[in-house]
Amino acid sequence: MTSGRAKVVVTGFAMIGLAAADAAPPKPPLAPPPVMAVPVAPPAPPAPPAPAPVNFGPAPKAAPWPSNFPAGSKEAKDQAKDIRKQRQQSAPACANREPIKPWMAKTMIAACDKVLGLPDDPEAGWVARGELLHYRAVALINAGDYTNALGALDEADTLARAAPDPLFDLSTGIGNKLLRAFVLGRQRKSVEAKALLTEVRTLRPWATSIIVSADAIEMGLPPADTATPLRLMAGRFRIDPDVARSLIYLYVMNGDLKAAAEMGERVSLVDPQLRGGWNLGGADSEEESVRDRVRMDCTKAYVAAALGNKAAAAAQFEAVARYLDGYVGADPRLAGDKKKPSKGDIRKYEARLAIGTKQRELLAEWQDVAAKRESLPERNADALFARFKTYKHSVDVLPALVEQIRHMATLVPAAEGARLKAEADSLVRVLTGRMSALAAENLGGMMPKPERLDHVPKFASTASKWLFTDGSGYSQAKETGSDVRTVRYESLVGSRALVEEMLLLAAANYARQEGKDGFVILSNRTLQRRTTMTGWGGGYTYDSGFEAQARIMLVNVNALPAEFATSADRVISVAEVERDIKPRYDGYTARKAAIAAAKKK
Repeated sequence: MTSGRAKVVVTGFAMIGLAAADAAPPKPPLAPPPVMAVPVAPPAPPAPPAPAPVNFGPAPKAAPWPSNFPAGSKEAKDQAKDIRKQRQQSAPACANREPIKPWMAKTMIAACDKVLGLPDDPEAGWVARGELLHYRAVALINAGDYTNALGALDEADTLARAAPDPLFDLSTGIGNKLLRAFVLGRQRKSVEAKALLTEVRTLRPWATSIIVSADAIEMGLPPADTATPLRLMAGRFRIDPDVARSLIYLYVMNGDLKAAAEMGERVSLVDPQLRGGWNLGGADSEEESVRDRVRMDCTKAYVAAALGNKAAAAAQFEAVARYLDGYVGADPRLAGDKKKPSKGDIRKYEARLAIGTKQRELLAEWQDVAAKRESLPERNADALFARFKTYKHSVDVLPALVEQIRHMATLVPAAEGARLKAEADSLVRVLTGRMSALAAENLGGMMPKPERLDHVPKFASTASKWLFTDGSGYSQAKETGSDVRTVRYESLVGSRALVEEMLLLAAANYARQEGKDGFVILSNRTLQRRTTMTGWGGGYTYDSGFEAQARIMLVNVNALPAEFATSADRVISVAEVERDIKPRYDGYTARKAAIAAAKKK
C-alpha cells in the first residue's frame, strides 16, 4: 500500500542543504573558515530562446465502422472483435498515468492516435474518445506541443457539451481544466489559469486529491511569491489537516509567529489507524518518525520563545526531553532481572539509543537557536549563516535561520533591514519553489481518474462489502474513551476522488448514528492499494483500488469541545456533506438501477 501524502516541507530543505546561494549567482570560493553565501533576489532571467516548433498535428478522426460484411454475420463479428483487440492493445499505452520521460511522449501520442483512428467504441460512445483526447493532451504537453494539446482539450470539451455527463464532467472534464491551466501558466497567462483553477475547486470542493492538484498547478504559476503557498494550503486545511505539518514551518519562515503558534496547536502527528494485514509502502522509518516529532515540538518551543513566552518554551523543550527518554527506555542489561535479555532486545535498545542520541543533539541545537535569538549576536546575514552552518542538524533548524534574518531586519537601520527582508523573501521563494515545482512529466498521475457509471462504488459497511463485486465499503476503529475514531472507505473500482467523497459520507453517517451533527478531521490520507500474491512459483502484484482514511472527532456544531472552541472553521457539518455530495451519488445510484431494470425487460 502506498501513500499519496507528500513529505513535510522541511524534507525539501535537504535538497539544497544550507547552500542558500542557490537563490543568487554563484560566488567565488571563500577562504576558510567557510561562510555561507547570502541569497539575494536574482535579476529577472532573460527570456529563453524560442524552442523549435513542435507539431504532432490534430487528433485523427475516428474511422467509420466497416460495412463490407452483412451485419450480424460471423465475418462482421470477427471484424469487430479484431477492432476491439487493437483498441485493447494500444489504449493502456495511451492512458499512461505514470511519470512520463521525454522519450515516452512520442510513444504515448502514437498509441493515442492509433486508438483514436479506430472506429468509435459502440458501448462507451463519445466518452471513450473524450478520455483518449485527455491523455493525448498530457502527452502533447510533455512533448512541448501546446497548440495541439489545447486542440485535443477543445475537442473533448466540445463532445462533453453536446451530451453532458456529470461523471465525465467531474473527472476527465476537471482534468481538462487542470491541463489547460498548466498550459496557460507556461504561456504566462496566470490570470486565466487561476480562474480555471478556482472553477475546479468549486466543482468538487470535497475531493482532497483534486484540490491538491489544483493547488500544485497554481503554486507553479508565475510570478512566484511567498504568500500563495500559505493561502492555498491554509485554504484546504479543513479537509486536509496534514498540511499543518508544512504550514507551521512556512509561517515561521515568513515571520508570522502568531500564525505559526496557532497552527502548532492544530498539528496532529497521529495518523489514521492502518487496517490489519496491510503494510504502508514508502512510510517513514522509525527514526524519521521520531525526528519529525522532535523537530515539530522544538519548532513550537522556538515559536513560544520568540513570542516572549519563555515558560511555555522551556516546558515544551522539557517535554521533548521526556519523550526521548521514554522512547529510548531502560537498558535491558541493567534491569536486574534474573533472566538474561535476548540479543534481539539488546539490538532494539541499541538502535533506539542511537536514534535518541541524534535527536537529543537536535534538541540541544534548537535550544541554542532559541536562546541566541533572544539577544541576537549577529548584525549581518553572513555571520548568521556562518553560525547556522556550525549546527550538526542545520537542515532541521533552517526555518529558524530564515526567521532570524527577518528578526535581524528589525534590529538594524531601515535600509539594511529592507535588504535583509528581501533576502529572507528570496530564500523562502527558493524553498517553496522547490517544494511546489510541478514538472509536466508528473501531470498524468495528478489528473482525476476517469469515472464512468460502473466505477461508482456502492455505499455500505465493509461487513457486507463482499456481497458486492466491487469490494466497496466503509468501517471505523474507535479509540477507547473518546469520540475519536478512524473512518475508512475502500473500493476496488472507485477513483481516488470518489473514495475521498464516500469517506466523508461514511463519517457523516457515523455522526448521525451517534447523535452528532458534525465532525473534525484530525489527520487523513488516501492510499493506492496493491496486493502481492506469493507461492511456490514466485509472486505477482496487482492493483487493489483505493482506500481513504481519516482520524476524526465527532462533535455537535453548537456545543463544540473546549479544544475546538476557537476552531469552529475546522468543523464539517453533516448537513454540508449531505447537501453537497449525497444528491450526486443518489443520482448515480438511480441511473444504475434504471439501467438494470431496463435490461430485465
